[in-house]
Amino acid sequence: MVRIITFILLALTTAVTMARAQPGSRSGAGAGAQHAFERIEKSLREFEALAQAQEPRIRALIDELRQSAENLRQALTGEEQKRQIQYRIRLVDLSAKGAEEAWRARFGAIPTEACPLRDSGDHDLKDFPGLIAAPQILTEDGQQAQLSIGEDHECAYLERVESGAYLPRTTTVSDGLRLMLEGSVLEDGSTVTELEIDLTRIAGKTEYVPEAPTVGMPLLSRKAGKMTVVLGGDRTYALMPLAEGKDGVIMLIRATVIVPGAATPAKDR
Repeated sequence: MVRIITFILLALTTAVTMARAQPGSRSGAGAGAQHAFERIEKSLREFEALAQAQEPRIRALIDELRQSAENLRQALTGEEQKRQIQYRIRLVDLSAKGAEEAWRARFGAIPTEACPLRDSGDHDLKDFPGLIAAPQILTEDGQQAQLSIGEDHECAYLERVESGAYLPRTTTVSDGLRLMLEGSVLEDGSTVTELEIDLTRIAGKTEYVPEAPTVGMPLLSRKAGKMTVVLGGDRTYALMPLAEGKDGVIMLIRATVIVPGAATPAKDR
């Protein structure tokens, strides 16, 4: 509205300026035109004064309209908010001491494909042998989520130089887990989940042999895998995205769908 008023004032002022630039006589029609111009200028001054007086009210109205638009936007956003998927994950390294035996004693056979566990509750594996990580991930329906868990290690080693002597060196290596999840909610409440897992670990160190270029250099073991699984609502599934015999990693995964406006899902049994 303020812009419209400014535009009108500018247009009228321009018209007055152009009319004054036209040649004319001060008598007869010229005097009438001059009188008309004076009236226009007076009206312009009054109109401008009125606009200035009303400006606070106009601006208040604009602010009110903007706030109403923001409230409406928030309301629409809330109505259109996507469903969310909450993932609870447990990763167990079967190659760890006692991990395979503990798994078989508690859950039975090692899964060859994604399968639900007998107990549909979320299992507490806090002291389970070989537990790598137990993250929770919250993502929107159809959106990708990534998680990285790991740390840097500063390692000392020996490096052979041209003279044949070994000099002490240090290097920093990183190990850990990178996990990517993307889930889509189906009509029955289950989810189709695409997952990628990348696991890097320090597997050992270079040993001394005659003329070895390094001694004690960290050796990294990296494994990666992808799979797509269908997870039923509020059931825990076991799968092996990094299966390599006994050196595989078992993943316990549970997906809970959260609908906007619905009650928060109850805690797992």
